[in-house]
Amino acid sequence: MQKKKVVALLLTAALMVGCSSGGSTAQESSTAASEPAQSTAANLPEGYPDKPITMICPWGAGGGSDILCRILAQGGEKYLGQPIEVVNRDGAGGVIATTEFLKEKGDGYTILFEGSPVFVSQPKLNEVSYSEDDFRSIIATTEDPIVLTTHKNSPFKTLDEMLEYGKENTIKYGNTGAGGLLDVAQKALYEQIGVQYTGITLSGGEATSSLLGGHIDVIALHPINIMANEESGDFIPMAVFSEERIEQYPDVPTVKELGYDMQFEIWKMIMAPKDTPDEIIEYLYEGFNNIMNDPDLRQKIEATGTDIIPEGENTPEATDARLKQDVEQTGKVLDDLGLSKTAG
Repeated sequence: MQKKKVVALLLTAALMVGCSSGGSTAQESSTAASEPAQSTAANLPEGYPDKPITMICPWGAGGGSDILCRILAQGGEKYLGQPIEVVNRDGAGGVIATTEFLKEKGDGYTILFEGSPVFVSQPKLNEVSYSEDDFRSIIATTEDPIVLTTHKNSPFKTLDEMLEYGKENTIKYGNTGAGGLLDVAQKALYEQIGVQYTGITLSGGEATSSLLGGHIDVIALHPINIMANEESGDFIPMAVFSEERIEQYPDVPTVKELGYDMQFEIWKMIMAPKDTPDEIIEYLYEGFNNIMNDPDLRQKIEATGTDIIPEGENTPEATDARLKQDVEQTGKVLDDLGLSKTAG
């Protein structure tokens, strides 16, 4: 466990160096893939790909999604035959980039890294001009636990202490996009606990620095965002929103254990425009599946504390089915909690 966290710390530091510009060049994207390009995907469309592939990340540089995108990009030349250039388009919890992506052509040269909340919770909480039916799934990549986290100078260190504090004080909580599951999970919990709260929207990179600086009291984060500061004792995980305790923090209870019946988790996927041909979807799936199974890159992904979605569950068809199920199930939860814009 300790070794895994140390690896994650070193990995985060290394990747953050390349995040300052908000995007990566073809040369930066393929640093770890220095071997000659050798696509292993079958059914390569004629002439494709003959230029770099752009992957849009709808969140800011330095966040967990950005870090994962840049790990995946390192396998571009080896497994897709071209570099992958990561472009960050932060804003509105992924809604801005997702909406803009509707204009992209289905030629396989611009793809979209996504988190399930963009389709699962955002349309229930905000007016959006898209649905999951407007895109084609390429591959499901990873699942990320949600951890409610405070800082060492916070007036509370446990959920019970937060409950007492919130009776007389307004809890300032951070989120990396209003309407995302990191936001929704917190709102659902604070509503059920019955505390006063106010939300502050931050970019991916700002989230941890704002918590460190005490500008917010608490925030829901993924393990990758916590590990870099946990060793120093700056961050204190209080509860996880998963069904069971997670490997990274076996001593941290679930919110269900603490008496609050709810569960939230985020999973990630890569998508393409709706008019993308089947052969390009197949090519991209096989290429990204090979990237996910590359021993070096897989180790880097696992070191971030995220869980890789296994083969068989990550195909375009399986991704579509899971997304539709999540849209329906989480939508009902949001309605029942009174958080949906149509609730009541």
